[in-house]
Amino acid sequence: MSDSTTTVDQDELATDARFDDMLTRVSFQPGILLGAEALSAEQTYHLRRLTRHQRWLLGPGTIFGLRVDVITPADDPTDVRLTVGPGYAIDGLGREVLVSEGYAISLRDWLAAENASPDVAGNFTGGTLFLRVTVRARAAPQALQPVVSELFDAGLDPVVTARIGDSFLLEVTGDAQHLGDTPARPLDSWSPDHTTPAAADLPGTVTTREQATLTGLTDAAQAAAMRLQAWLLRRDFPAFDDSPGASAEYEEASRLLLASVHVTLASLTAAPTTAGTAVNNLVRPFIRPNALLAALPLP
Repeated sequence: MSDSTTTVDQDELATDARFDDMLTRVSFQPGILLGAEALSAEQTYHLRRLTRHQRWLLGPGTIFGLRVDVITPADDPTDVRLTVGPGYAIDGLGREVLVSEGYAISLRDWLAAENASPDVAGNFTGGTLFLRVTVRARAAPQALQPVVSELFDAGLDPVVTARIGDSFLLEVTGDAQHLGDTPARPLDSWSPDHTTPAAADLPGTVTTREQATLTGLTDAAQAAAMRLQAWLLRRDFPAFDDSPGASAEYEEASRLLLASVHVTLASLTAAPTTAGTAVNNLVRPFIRPNALLAALPLP
C-alpha cells in the first residue's frame, strides 16, 4: 500500500464518518473563478448525500453475493483457502462495495504470518480460533497525470493522481466478539457502534402519554414497530473523534461483516484443515431485497 493510497483512503474515511456536519455545494455564478477545490466540493456534496442516504435509510449489509467458502485447492491439497465470491453490499459508512470477481487467501500462509500477533493469539480459545471476514469501500488512486509545477517545485516530479477508483478492501481478522451462529439483528448494523441496546433501552424513557400509546397497541407487529420508533426518537449521531489515532475507530465502523470463521487447531502453529474450518455466512447483516424480487418464489 503506497503512501498516496493510504492518505486518500484515510482522508475519505474521516470525511465519510462525519454524519452531523453541514453539506455545501458550489454556487455557480457568472464571472466567478472555479478551481480544483470547487470541483472537489461539488463531487463531495453529491457523494456524501448518497452515502448518508444509504447509511441511514438502507443500512449496512449484503444485497447479494459475497459468499465466503473454505476450499482445498486442487493444485495444493495441503492448503486451506478462504474464498469470497462476487457480490454487492453497503459498508458500515453507507458506501457501495462492488466485488466483480472471486478472491481467495491461503489460511495456512495467513496463520503462519499472523499467529504471533495479539489479534490472533487473543482470539484462540479452547482449541478454536475465532476469525471474521469483512469488507469495506476503499479509495484507490489511479492514472498519474503531469501538472504544471511552480518554480520552487521544479526539482520535484510534477505528477498527480488523475482518477480515484471506488475499490474495496477484504480483510481476515481476529473476532473479538467470538461470534457464534446467531444472525445479526438489523438494529445491530444500524446502531452507530454496532452494539445491541439493552432491553430497557427499547424504548427507554418515554412520557406518560407515550407509554399509554405503547400499552394500548394490541397488534404485536405494530407495537414492536412503535417501540423501535420510540427508541429512534432518542438516538443521536455517532460521536466523531478527530484526535490522533482515532482513525482506527472509523475504519472499524466502516467494516461490513461477511462471515464468522471458526478454525479448530491443536495450537496456533498447527496447520489448518478444511474439515476443521467452519464458515457461517448467515451471521452477517443483510439488506432486504427489492419488493419485486422478494415476491418471486424460490426455486
